Amino acid sequence: MSGDVAGYYDSNTRSFLEFGQGGSVGVIRRAVWGPGVTTREQAFRYSDERLLEQAPEPTRRALDLGCGVGASLEYMLRRRDIEAVGITLSGVQVELANRRLADAGLGDRARCIKGDYTDLPAELGTFDFAYAIEAFLHSPSADAFFREAGRALRPGGVLSLVDDFASERLERPGLSFRERRWAREFREGWSASSLIPMSRACEIASRHGFELRSDEDVTEHVELRRPRDLAITALVRLGRHIPTRHPRWLNLLGGNALQMLLMRRLVTYRIVSWRKREEA
Repeated sequence: MSGDVAGYYDSNTRSFLEFGQGGSVGVIRRAVWGPGVTTREQAFRYSDERLLEQAPEPTRRALDLGCGVGASLEYMLRRRDIEAVGITLSGVQVELANRRLADAGLGDRARCIKGDYTDLPAELGTFDFAYAIEAFLHSPSADAFFREAGRALRPGGVLSLVDDFASERLERPGLSFRERRWAREFREGWSASSLIPMSRACEIASRHGFELRSDEDVTEHVELRRPRDLAITALVRLGRHIPTRHPRWLNLLGGNALQMLLMRRLVTYRIVSWRKREEA
């Protein structure tokens, strides 16, 4: 599965930056039009601002689990005098992230490495704060994700996630044919192996020494059914039965399915944080 995720981002990252609405800010995630947000740039930075608020005091070292092209790393380092490490499976993203950090004059305080956040290198050491933005979902094992995050964080450290979570209803029998198809297409198209309910995430996190600090459902602040989304839906309806596994087609298929699941609240988009227990 890690190979699928690496291939997905190696194939799609540059097109995300070129054609995605967050490309001008250097991010490949969703905009969140939360309270107080008035501009598109602020919407793309909303998640970063919430993470900064959740970082514990003191925070000297931060770990970005699934760092993408380093946009959040750069933003955090410009706002806080800390050191940071990012990790991603994508060689393309490692190259772009380290170039970004070097160009920003931050290469002495941060670096991005190629690796698996469910099997972190021991030499990385200990961190005060770890976070993942739209990356936890890709974990081949949610248990391994929380295990490794727990191993990397100091007691009292904080883990924050910005990601999609399944509703309890998505896990139960009784879904319609279309709802089951959307769930399958999202999981397959976006390599969403850890699409699980918040309740299960909390159970797993607790086993690895975490206690829930905050859980914010921001689904209502995410843009849905934009003109481009409607165009993609039309394209998917025409091409769904074409026998292709091209990464860009799978991205469109999965993205369309996610829109449908979010609209029906079968999936929710959340900003969540856990604290590592002192005795853990």
